[in-house]
Amino acid sequence: MVEFMRIQDVRVLTISCPALDLGEEWGEFWCCSPTRLYEAPHSSNPSMVTAKLIEVSTDTGIRGYGEAGDSGMGPRIVTNLKPLVIGEDPYDVERLWDKMLRGSIRYGRKGGAIEAISGIEIALWDILGKDLSKPVYQLIGGRTKERIRVYASALYARKPGELKKLAAEAERYLEEGFTAMKQRFGYGPGDGVKGAERNVELVKNVRDVVGYDVELMADAFMGWNLQYALKMVGKLERYELNWLEEPFMPDDVESYVRLSASTTIPISAGEDEYTRYGFKDLIEKRAVAIVQPDCTRVGGISEAKKVAAIASLYGIPCIPHIYGGVVGLAANLSLIASTLNCPIAEYNTLPNPLRDNLVAHPIKAVKGYIEPPSTPGIGVELDGKMVERYLVKDEMD
Repeated sequence: MVEFMRIQDVRVLTISCPALDLGEEWGEFWCCSPTRLYEAPHSSNPSMVTAKLIEVSTDTGIRGYGEAGDSGMGPRIVTNLKPLVIGEDPYDVERLWDKMLRGSIRYGRKGGAIEAISGIEIALWDILGKDLSKPVYQLIGGRTKERIRVYASALYARKPGELKKLAAEAERYLEEGFTAMKQRFGYGPGDGVKGAERNVELVKNVRDVVGYDVELMADAFMGWNLQYALKMVGKLERYELNWLEEPFMPDDVESYVRLSASTTIPISAGEDEYTRYGFKDLIEKRAVAIVQPDCTRVGGISEAKKVAAIASLYGIPCIPHIYGGVVGLAANLSLIASTLNCPIAEYNTLPNPLRDNLVAHPIKAVKGYIEPPSTPGIGVELDGKMVERYLVKDEMD
């Protein structure tokens, strides 16, 4: 009789540590946001950074780790999901995912519930890889690229008098070997004509530094409406952006359709979308030229693979959103390493203690590339002492 491994426990570990003091070199910076219609710009430089790690333990002693988005997902959701997986075989990833989706359907389908499922699902893959002594990407398709090209992701909006700092940041990424980078818009419809001019000034400032041999993208972070976006793309096309990211709220698919049909700039979205069902209209209606699921939000690694597969039918690249802690970074790199239509990875170039301080061997970009993690599981070894140091509490106690 075949003996199966069994899940014994599921815990949420809230890790919170001080953000690094960026000092005068960075100054004040911010980005456009979904609430930009109602409030003035405010600093995006937090005093604390937080991650929700999901720990799944088994009766064999193997523990897997996942990460659950960054929406502030409550432990109650994992408390509800926990009885659905306790006693189950962690190898049954597909069945357990469907069981959790069905078990949370009346309060889930999007948002925190799917992020909780994502964290558990990633932890299951981590367990499988550790049990088989294989990196996860070898279990979900194998390596499709020897190394992963990454783009520098920061370049937040600055005040008109601090554009030299923005230019210096872009210059620094060039010196570090990045061949692509993404910046943030700072202004939306409520800022009027001057705000639109300043958005253009932000892009021009970076493009003048990096030239046209470097890929440049810009993120509106759901802070625009269709009328404003149509005016903005007319002003921005001359700067040859590789994509304009997430101008609208996720459910405003028709605005994405109209904007995509009205500009030569590729439009991207998806970091705030959930499951393959949420991506269906974006892909089938060709509302976007690039999809951007995040394994820690979309439903986990398997669900992100499905989104990428559907996108591939339409010739659409999948370029995941990656901006959380080291576990989320590793999970998304596993996806990218094993998926043909994932050509590049996002790399948060702000100093990130959640990425650099919690593991024995931090995942670092070197000359614009990252090697796919090769250790068993998703490829990270958490530093127990550091986790304990920054553990707010075990939220399942």
